Amino acid sequence: MKHLLTLFISIQFTIAQNLEGKWSLIISNETYSYPELTVIEITKKDIITYSFDTLLYRNKLKIDTINNYFKEGFSKSYHEYKYGLPNKNKLITYLPTVHNAEKAKFVYVRLLPTIINHPIDEILKKQYKHFYPVTFANKQPIIKLSGVMCSEQTMKFLGQENCNRYRLEIIDSTYFIVYYTNQKHKQWMVPIKEINHDHLIVYGVHGKEGFVKLNEIKEIVPTQKVFIKN
Repeated sequence: MKHLLTLFISIQFTIAQNLEGKWSLIISNETYSYPELTVIEITKKDIITYSFDTLLYRNKLKIDTINNYFKEGFSKSYHEYKYGLPNKNKLITYLPTVHNAEKAKFVYVRLLPTIINHPIDEILKKQYKHFYPVTFANKQPIIKLSGVMCSEQTMKFLGQENCNRYRLEIIDSTYFIVYYTNQKHKQWMVPIKEINHDHLIVYGVHGKEGFVKLNEIKEIVPTQKVFIKN
């Protein structure tokens, strides 16, 4: 069952750690989020929130050095979050819920420049082993970055615009695998650390720690016979 996730971007963290830069929310493949594909940028004075690369809003930060957190904005009403930072490239925030229920946990990963060791045009022709197992939400164990994932028969029934697909997209110098449920709606993404001849290395994968290697599938697995341009 998919869950609707509403995000409030107020963040606390230890002042000693340098958190300036862009961070993307780690999103489960069974979760819808709002804003869609949340990315935050932390500066010395602001938190800037994006839906992927579309600017949504910018809020001023006020640093509380005694309690070690940032207040977003300067109003009397603001959310206070506890924090945890297991490593320098991960930011964990906790959102208080109503009636003192268990707090919702949101994890962000720092965006790193993608190391490109193979031409981008070439990887668009390849298929890779998926980092998620086959489930109801993930019916095919492959990722391909062009065309759609529907079979030809399914595409005729649903229409090409309603077929799910993966795309290679970029923010600044970071490439992402972006999953679309249809032609317009982005559901989740993972940043790419390295693009190599026969594999990709990704990170920020829900349920997996550290870097994940996606090996190229040499034998093409059929999903549809009709090629659809990006």
